[in-house]
Amino acid sequence: MCVQDPFELNRNVAKSVSISNLFYFRQCLVLAAQACSDQELTSQPEKLYDYLLFGLADKLVADKIVADKRSEKDIPRKQQKMENVDGQPPVVEETQETKVGEVGVYRTPPLERSHVITPTTNDLKCLRSVVLTNKTENGQSIYYYWLVCYVDTIKDVLTQLYALKVELKESEEPKHYKWLISISYDTWTGRTFQRGAGQSFFAHQLQQTIEFTKTRMGNPQYAVNLRGYFSLQAREDYKELRLDVQPLQGDLLGLQRNSPLTRLFKAFKNLLGNYSFKEKASTWKFCATSDQI
Repeated sequence: MCVQDPFELNRNVAKSVSISNLFYFRQCLVLAAQACSDQELTSQPEKLYDYLLFGLADKLVADKIVADKRSEKDIPRKQQKMENVDGQPPVVEETQETKVGEVGVYRTPPLERSHVITPTTNDLKCLRSVVLTNKTENGQSIYYYWLVCYVDTIKDVLTQLYALKVELKESEEPKHYKWLISISYDTWTGRTFQRGAGQSFFAHQLQQTIEFTKTRMGNPQYAVNLRGYFSLQAREDYKELRLDVQPLQGDLLGLQRNSPLTRLFKAFKNLLGNYSFKEKASTWKFCATSDQI
């Protein structure tokens, strides 16, 4: 069995499937079959396709909430503790497949997505010349300056290239930041990375942002309701930076596969992969942490 996502080629590819994944897959098939047998949905193809693409996750999460509430009422506390200790997923029988609302869901949308960045040899090489020619803090390693420079890069992408509204919620400079991000229109879909001769990557992307602001703001086709948390956490030795994105509390579908927050995060990782750190470092002027946003 092979289930492959073109945007995550290193995942979802296997010669076998776990019990919980198989259970989730069966539930999706059951709901899809029920939808295709519904005369009201089949008479409206657009509504049917929308349900198959996005409604299944909503249904599964809603069923999980109902099932959890039922189990809390029906199962005594002692028995609940015993089942939690056991931790074994139930065996799915043929008769259970059609009773989606009466069983738990194992693969609900994640509550956090993460991406880890580490400095490359070229990153450190191009940064050394910048550090040597600028007034810097004594006793700090080259990894410290890599971290500060990369945090500045991420801020530029979020606020200038993606034009997000960013509100600082937590800060422990330079290792930890947490922002509340929001925007009402799509600024990440449809970007190109092929630029003209002599044009910097940042200038090319900023030009597209300006164009998107003119053509997409107020356009229903690109309207989104994106709100969530974006955080950075560095390792103690500054040699690793982890990026996390989370939906608002209570938003169980905020990170489902096609949600605006998920698509933004995937586009953000792709943009960082195309952004030359050398370009940022060559124009970056080190500033004290007290001067940072």
